[in-house]
Amino acid sequence: MEKSKVRKYLKDYGARLRKMRLAAKLTQIKVAQLVGISQATVSHIECGFFLPSDELESALLDIYTNK
Repeated sequence: MEKSKVRKYLKDYGARLRKMRLAAKLTQIKVAQLVGISQATVSHIECGFFLPSDELESALLDIYTNK
């Protein structure tokens, strides 16, 4: 896959997670505390720097959909 397509996917993915977090009225710091990761990790995911593991993604989605 082309790098530009991967970057776009990561950016779009991160934006969707950010939108979900904001809809749940949570800060990056609160999410980080709930999941046991750093705020920087939440930021990096939302900015599209990397994908979370399947376990982390599941934990984030649980938090965002159960708030």
